[in-house]
Amino acid sequence: MKYALMVALFFLSCSTKTKEHSVKNEKDEAYNVKVIQKNWDKKSFELLASSMLQQGDTISAFHIKIEFFDDTGSVYAVLTADSGKLNQKTGNMEAIGSVKVGTVRHDSLYTSKLIYIDSIARIESPRNVILVKKGRRIRGSGLISDVNLSNIQINGKVYGE
Repeated sequence: MKYALMVALFFLSCSTKTKEHSVKNEKDEAYNVKVIQKNWDKKSFELLASSMLQQGDTISAFHIKIEFFDDTGSVYAVLTADSGKLNQKTGNMEAIGSVKVGTVRHDSLYTSKLIYIDSIARIESPRNVILVKKGRRIRGSGLISDVNLSNIQINGKVYGE
């Protein structure tokens, strides 16, 4: 995907390479990272991270905040997490630890692990989730949704508050 290529190019242009005992262990690291992806002249997302590490096909980021932009250039959702991973081959992403997604519609999702599956544009969480939608709080033990949080399936016992 384009964003994976951009992140890879970023690492190649401004990171320090640390060689271990073999080529397979070569790492690229960067600190206080800001990555902006644009489709033509419109911003798609902006990622801020305290540090990033690329090892093989996996990019890991720590203390992340990602703002997602709509076609008008306005922020429509923000994701924060303790860390995240991107698999450059598949485009799949994981956000891990204190994950929060908030939207401009004031919907929120809280979990400890959120997975984005690129090939089907779907998000999943195998962990406990709290979804706040239209001011109502719903709890469950897993989630499957489209990326807009508009078609949501909450797994396990579901509790409303």
